Amino acid sequence: AAPTLTRLTVDPQALIMAAGTQHQFTASAEWSDGSTTLPALSWSRLGGGTISTTGRYTAPSTAGTYFVV
Repeated sequence: AAPTLTRLTVDPQALIMAAGTQHQFTASAEWSDGSTTLPALSWSRLGGGTISTTGRYTAPSTAGTYFVV
């Protein structure tokens, strides 16, 4: 049987950033066969700011609570 994804972790889970600053999010994976190869990922954000296809988030200039998924 093909291995199944047992855990996908995004780091950091929570972060406080100043307006307009950037942070690189990372992901790690664990599979049922013990391997750690990342599956295809698609980074996105809810609310403000921008995020690149590689997980680099730029906070908006307005204070608030925002989410990266």
